[in-house]
Amino acid sequence: MNTVTSLVSLHLAGEEQNTQPDDLPLDTLPGKFTLTRTDAALTAYGGLVAWSGFLKHLGIIERCAARCPVARTSPNAAPVREVLHSFARSALVEGKRFCHVRGLTDDPAIATIMNMDRVRGEDALPRLAKEMSVEQMRDWMQQPQTELYAALPVRFIADWDSTVNTRYGHQEDAAVGDNPHQRGRKSHHPLICVAARTRLCLHLEWRPGDTVSATDWQPAMEKLWSHPTIRERLWLNRGDVGFV
Repeated sequence: MNTVTSLVSLHLAGEEQNTQPDDLPLDTLPGKFTLTRTDAALTAYGGLVAWSGFLKHLGIIERCAARCPVARTSPNAAPVREVLHSFARSALVEGKRFCHVRGLTDDPAIATIMNMDRVRGEDALPRLAKEMSVEQMRDWMQQPQTELYAALPVRFIADWDSTVNTRYGHQEDAAVGDNPHQRGRKSHHPLICVAARTRLCLHLEWRPGDTVSATDWQPAMEKLWSHPTIRERLWLNRGDVGFV
């Protein structure tokens, strides 16, 4: 039995069978796509078709863009949805700095898959953020935060931990502290809260690199507790000995 025959014969009874077993039809942001295998040199990011379909189903970025508190009137200003999608794509492929989006700007297939004119550059999100006050930014992020919290289990445990992010430039609040990766180098020491047994990050508190694990832990817990969904579902806050 060859590979194609095996795939067809194992197809579940009652399901529609495609003429090409490897074809995967998806409803994406720009419309219907079919993802299939090929030996042609096309794009390394064809898998983003599935991500595009997932985001269309969620609709969270489109709703977030529609609620942006800044009205962009310049004809040269990048659309907010394209700024958000470009930043999210960079993070999805493990970009760690704004400049890492450059690796995506040269591939026109990405813009087509995400229904954008083009992938926006590294300065697009900082420029958008500069147009808002801190209060406007917090209010803007309130709705996607509420949608995230709605996906939590009815009862969950909040796991708190900290990590070290080494910094190489002159970044705000970067300080020399306990950096096991590169001793003597400035860093940030963020405090992170994740819902146990999920992949949902509920809260992140930026802190200078010279802080310890428990610094500002209680105020961070109070911020998280202030949301009504969290008060209804949070069962326990958990941290290791570093938070004692």
